[in-house]
Amino acid sequence: MRFPHKIVVSLFIAFFSINNLVYSQSISNGYLTIDGLVYGYNYEPSKKLLQKEKQIKVEGVLDNVAIQVIENGKIVKSTKTKSNGSFLIQVKMNRIYTLEFSKPGYTTISLIVDLKDVPKEAAKKGISFTGAELILNSFQLKNKSEMNFPFGKLYYNTRGNFIDFDATKFLSKRQREYISNPVSLMMGSVQKNKSGGKSKTQVSDAEVDSKDSKNSASIQEGVLVLPKQNTYYDTINKIFSDFKSKAKNNPDKISDFDLKFLEENIKKARMQFEKNKQSAQLPEDSIMINEQEELLNSVELELFSAKKMIALQKNEISTQKKLLLLALSCVLLLSVMIFLIFRFNREKKKTYILLKDKNKKITDSINYASRIQESILPSESEIKKQLPESFVFFKPRDVVSGDFYWLSNIKDKTIIACVDCTGHGVPGAFMSLIGNTLLNEIVKEKEIIDPSLILKRLHTEIVKALHQNSDRVQSKDGMEMSLCVIDNKAKVIEYAGAMNPLYIVKDSVVNIIKPDMKGIGGENTASKEVEFTNQTIQIQKGMLMYLFTDGYMDQFGGPENKKFNIPNFKNMLLEIQFLDMDKQKAIVEEKIQKWQGTYRQIDDMLVIGIRF
Repeated sequence: MRFPHKIVVSLFIAFFSINNLVYSQSISNGYLTIDGLVYGYNYEPSKKLLQKEKQIKVEGVLDNVAIQVIENGKIVKSTKTKSNGSFLIQVKMNRIYTLEFSKPGYTTISLIVDLKDVPKEAAKKGISFTGAELILNSFQLKNKSEMNFPFGKLYYNTRGNFIDFDATKFLSKRQREYISNPVSLMMGSVQKNKSGGKSKTQVSDAEVDSKDSKNSASIQEGVLVLPKQNTYYDTINKIFSDFKSKAKNNPDKISDFDLKFLEENIKKARMQFEKNKQSAQLPEDSIMINEQEELLNSVELELFSAKKMIALQKNEISTQKKLLLLALSCVLLLSVMIFLIFRFNREKKKTYILLKDKNKKITDSINYASRIQESILPSESEIKKQLPESFVFFKPRDVVSGDFYWLSNIKDKTIIACVDCTGHGVPGAFMSLIGNTLLNEIVKEKEIIDPSLILKRLHTEIVKALHQNSDRVQSKDGMEMSLCVIDNKAKVIEYAGAMNPLYIVKDSVVNIIKPDMKGIGGENTASKEVEFTNQTIQIQKGMLMYLFTDGYMDQFGGPENKKFNIPNFKNMLLEIQFLDMDKQKAIVEEKIQKWQGTYRQIDDMLVIGIRF
């Protein structure tokens, strides 16, 4: 149920009064000393009372609220609220000031302080106004000019000899709606000062006693409590409370008599209100009359809302009964469907168990194949022993790989190969096993160490092993590779390549040693004799050599999901050329991971780096 915002503000006043910071400031001669707190809240006055969301959301005390003291259009003093929302201002007597409170994100408010009529004796001694409470609205208004006016003024009441407050009188209805909350708080502060710093309004969690305050109202257990000016208000509250409870718990038991009984009592309260309105004389009486009118209007709106809600609930109950009959008629059909689904799931579960078992066997086989493949690859310690300054970045796309690297030492020469077999996964792994076996046979057993002859012999053996010259076999599987024979004594490298180039980096320049544009096996089966070319590179101190397959550069990724490509690969090699080989490997791995991002790996990746 919704209540007018002034009722909620009254609760705010009670809350703020309990939690207000107490000052013990001394009175300065010739000055008015004002101290207090600034709070934040969010309130949209244009919201209708019947909407479900809360109109006012308290945000607590506000620190760093800018406070400017303005006299004759000029800023004569400025300060800010502390971390606990407190402030202290002193202004000279017999002048008129405007206090402006502002903070980014909140609507600015201003207050006039009129000290022109302060008697000389009081002005000389100084006056203290303590416990002032102000509130800034964080709701962003479309028309900022609606708040560009003071919401009231503090002035010296010569009849009562105390600082009093007067709300600005010549305001539009829209403006009065916006300033009602700051006005209520300031009037509460005046009451506290008038009674010696202690509010006459006694507040508890359950009620607000409004005997000495004409602006007080509260909510007791969700029930609207009007100012206790007439017994009719108490009667309405009790009747309305009973009606609301009954409407909430047993809407189908609400009778026309209940509605009529409440309406008649509202009419009596309205008549009493009209009498109070005619007898009002003082400005304070006018404030009380306006609030009583708003409270009566809210009760009438709540009654209208309750009527509508009851009608909807009764209609809903009728609809639910019809739906229940329909639901019961569907239970039998649903039971049949559940039985059929159960049978289907039971058969599906059997099939799933069979597939799971087969899948496990296949996975176990592939994992075992991976261990076999890893065992035939040179270990890191073996590579470091022959090539101390080197790294191998090897990342298969699947569990097993079609890329592999091979190393051997024959006649004081180190032979290293970087090989890319057709396919990846299990088919590629089979080709890598064949390639590794044939390289061991050609180099280690037959001691052929000429790079071009090794490639030529490997081609012949692949064609023979896969029967690629046979008419009945249509195998086009083969390999691309770069192979280097390193002679550290003669300080030379002999290189032969089948589709795979060799990169030499020296003095921040990438030199490309081009391969023969023919592969090992595969398409080159028309002739048994395939020739490859040897190329010799002189070893220079600090020179870097890189062997690689195309999987690294073909990986998709980046912001536009494109290939990493050759230019990026070259730039990376130039960036890392002066780092040690372990750091180079880390960067090579990190670069491709960042580039790949969430995209899947499309091919096996192999990069070998060697420094001389």
